[in-house]
Amino acid sequence: KISSRWSDVFVGDDLAIRTITNIRAVSEKYAQNIGADIVIYDTSPSLGMLNRMTLSMADAFIVPCNPDLFSIYGIKNIGRSLDTWSKNFAILRQVLPVNRQSFFPKNGVKFLGYTIYKSTKYAGQNEWDLATGHYNYARQIPEAIQKSIPPELRAPLDSKTINTPIGDTSIMHSHQTMATMSQKYKVPMWNVPDANLDNGDKGTIGGNAARYRDTQASY
Repeated sequence: KISSRWSDVFVGDDLAIRTITNIRAVSEKYAQNIGADIVIYDTSPSLGMLNRMTLSMADAFIVPCNPDLFSIYGIKNIGRSLDTWSKNFAILRQVLPVNRQSFFPKNGVKFLGYTIYKSTKYAGQNEWDLATGHYNYARQIPEAIQKSIPPELRAPLDSKTINTPIGDTSIMHSHQTMATMSQKYKVPMWNVPDANLDNGDKGTIGGNAARYRDTQASY
């Protein structure tokens, strides 16, 4: 129903408008009932119709990033999609009567920042205490944001906020950097120690070469 009614919103169909904006209407009523100032939607990591509706009805959003290649692509996809959706909603605000515009967020959804999770902690290694394999990709996230999420879709943030994960070193850690190194050198994990390694990676990978090679048996 959401998919079929999405396009009907743009011709001012009342039922379509109620369907698309219902998540915001329910959230606002619930927040008022319990005295909450903020409602958080925890969406799945996709840009399907349900998430498109949820994001479009929110005031702001945060991107949780696993420091790897796929998060970089994800940010690019979010930027492209939000750019299209925001232009659609700009048209809506021009054509819909004032009483119907009140169903929608006043200024459209804005990017607030990103977090880093599922990364390996290495105290003192860098400013975010990340293992080298994850740090390589974590440092690419701010650049991807700057290039892919237009300034008009971001909250008015200073440069430091854009370039720093929310929580700074308060990051959800794991111990799996081998996959990100495999992505970086474009070889299976068990072949990473024998790849043409950057000087900065040789010490880290060399000391764990046996662990990398042992992954072949599992696959």
